[in-house]
Amino acid sequence: AAGQEPAAADALARALRTGAASKRIHRDVARLAFTQQDYPQAVAQFREALRHEDAPLLRFNLAMALRGAKDEAAAMAIFEALMESNPELAEVYEAVVTGYLRVGKTTEARAVLWRMKAGAKAHPRLQGAHAALAAQLEKAAPTPALVDAEAP
Repeated sequence: AAGQEPAAADALARALRTGAASKRIHRDVARLAFTQQDYPQAVAQFREALRHEDAPLLRFNLAMALRGAKDEAAAMAIFEALMESNPELAEVYEAVVTGYLRVGKTTEARAVLWRMKAGAKAHPRLQGAHAALAAQLEKAAPTPALVDAEAP
């Protein structure tokens, strides 16, 4: 339950110190730290888990923890690399678009959407995610419209 999270985190940290470390323990400590908004600890533990296994979802979670720790540049570098290596992960496109929108880079966000749309042919899972993300982008940064000079 919610009140047991600090005790669980302490138990997992003790297991790490006693040499019972594994990718799973580091991942679990990282996830727990993330839910407690202890982003520096989450970052450290995701990095340690990645030393045991380089998995796309671990890299994604590391980037999310970096974002939580306010290291947007490092998070975006990981997200952009994941977009290259794992173009089927809709969550990565969403993270990149969100990152661009946070800093006002709407042109870059739209370019990612175009790329996502093109990738949807090879990865059908992206189709629904693209539509939802396009709607979110349009709401955040509407596409400029031309005005007809002869209109009354």
